[in-house]
Amino acid sequence: MTKKHLKQNNNLIKYLLLFGLLIAAGVISFFVARTFFTKKDMGEPDNGNKSGVVEGGKGGVEKPKYESEPNTTEENLENKEIVQYDGEDPNASESLTGVITYSSINDGVFTLRVNIDQYLTEGVCNIYLTQNETTLYSSSAAIIDAASTSTCEGFDIDITDEMSGDIQILIDIISGDRVGQITGGVSL
Repeated sequence: MTKKHLKQNNNLIKYLLLFGLLIAAGVISFFVARTFFTKKDMGEPDNGNKSGVVEGGKGGVEKPKYESEPNTTEENLENKEIVQYDGEDPNASESLTGVITYSSINDGVFTLRVNIDQYLTEGVCNIYLTQNETTLYSSSAAIIDAASTSTCEGFDIDITDEMSGDIQILIDIISGDRVGQITGGVSL
């Protein structure tokens, strides 16, 4: 063989090696990425069930695995109770409680929003704005249920000339035979 043919063969070998290295790098990258981006790393439970079909449980709901309990069996999982609240359940309380979550004064309108700690499907919120034990304003709004709490429909109050200085806010919450009060204040 001549020098020209040897040089062409060397170039061909170099190109084939480079092509092979690129393919090997792509395959390695694929497998590395696949191990890093699994269901477990994305926050989904890895239960070893690759078919996507939920096995066992009641009503097609998969039971969680408690890794902190090494001797957990399926029977123990059924007896495990999930606590929704970190303390007493507010829905079990005889009185209603809540908080003023938003208040603003804009263009002569006093806007007030209230959250009720209990889940209620019906009832009324009565608001009273007072100053020196004199009622300056009163109104009512329906109670609206939310996911696990409730809210008053909302209060948008036109500010009058009598409403100036420190005003006390009293909101009576009434639902069935349960009642509660939310208090606050505002300076108008």
